[in-house]
Parts: sequence; C-alpha cells; structure tokens
Amino acid sequence: MTEAVEVTEVDAEGRVTARQTLVAGRLEGEALEYSPDGQVASRTQFLAGRPHGEHQVFDEKGRLTGRFTFAEGLLDGPAELLEGGQPQARFAFRRGKRDGESALYGEDGEPTMICHYRGGELEGPASWYAPGGLLARTGTYVGGKLEGEVLDYHDNGKVRERSTFRAGKLEGEVVRYRKNGTVRETQRFAAGKPATPPTPHDEQGRPLPAR
Repeated sequence: MTEAVEVTEVDAEGRVTARQTLVAGRLEGEALEYSPDGQVASRTQFLAGRPHGEHQVFDEKGRLTGRFTFAEGLLDGPAELLEGGQPQARFAFRRGKRDGESALYGEDGEPTMICHYRGGELEGPASWYAPGGLLARTGTYVGGKLEGEVLDYHDNGKVRERSTFRAGKLEGEVVRYRKNGTVRETQRFAAGKPATPPTPHDEQGRPLPAR
C-alpha cells in the first residue's frame, strides 16, 4: 500500500505557503495555499493528481470570493464568484464548458443578466435587468448569437423597442415605443445596418409624412 506523504512548502522567510498530500507522487485530498499573512488563500480537493470536488478561493480577510466544482480535472458543476459575501456571478459547467444557467449580479445583489449555455455557447433565453431588478431586455441565443425577437423595456414595464435579429445582426423592422405604448418611430435594418432612415410617428402612433 502506497503511503501518503504530507508536504509543507515555505517561503524564504519561513512562512508556510502551501500544505498538501502526495500519494505515489500525485496530489490527493485537500491542498491548501496560504497568503503571506497566514490566511488560507485557496482550498482544493484532488483525486489522483487532478482537481476533483470543490475549489475555494479566499481574499486577504479570509472571505470566500470564488467557489468552483471540478471532476477529473475539468470544471463540472456549479461555480460562483463573490465579493463581500454578495454574489457577483453564478455559472454552471459540464466537462469543462459552460452548460446551463448563468447569472451576473449588480452591487445591490440583484441580477443584471440571466442566460443559458450549451456546450460552451450561449443558447436559449436571456434576460437583462436594470438596477432594482427591473426587466430591461429579453432575447434568445442560438449558437452563441442573438436570434429572433428582442424586446427592450421602459422602466414602467412597457415595451420600449421591438426588433428582430438574424445570426446576431438586426434584420427587418425595428419599432420604438413611447412609455404610454404608442409607436414613436420605425426603421428597417438589413444585416445589422440601417436600410431606411427612422420614420417618426405622432402622439397617436401614426406615421408622420416625410419631410
């Protein structure tokens, strides 16, 4: 039976910088890294020399700033970034690639974006939020690019702009609305570029004659 060897690394001033266990020359079990002031900087679980399980990262005050899940050396499972105890981002991985729901958060702890990945690419519904958690935009990704209808919202919840994307580029008519729901102007796009100038609409949403 191969014996486990406890290894402690120190710097030139004799301060401990790392503690780990080797079995047959490979990392096994918990491995710790330390900051110069002796705080744990990271904690990682290993299996047969590869990260396997949870990997944690800490700031200079010992507060958790990152949490990642590994399986056989690859990111696999939930991951989270934090600052001051507040979430900054949450991800999901499968075999080293983003897969599943991801979320970004603002200083108030409310989400600023929620999206989905499949095999490392953006795929499926996505939502963006303004401060205070107000819905700002919705859309759908296909193969990493916006596809189909995208809606932008006023702070009163009404649609501000309705557009269509094809392979990540604006295509067709864009309709912009006032806060009361009437059409403010329309414009057409082709391959992401304006194909016509904006057409303004009156307070009742009727197109104004060209000048």
